[in-house]
Amino acid sequence: MRYAISNVAEAVKELGKDAEIEKVEELIEIVKLGVLSAPSLMIDGKLVVSGRVPGVGELKKLLYST
Repeated sequence: MRYAISNVAEAVKELGKDAEIEKVEELIEIVKLGVLSAPSLMIDGKLVVSGRVPGVGELKKLLYST
């Protein structure tokens, strides 16, 4: 799952966005967020990717639209 975090960080950097990247590891918190598969990505509280590691290009598209 480290690839998920590094891909997100790279996409944020390439877009020049100001973003806070938070890795949630506590099972109770994950369940509270409604996440059923790992890894998952939420942007502004909305689940946008679940159960796979998106590439930097896909992440840039997701982040660009926010």
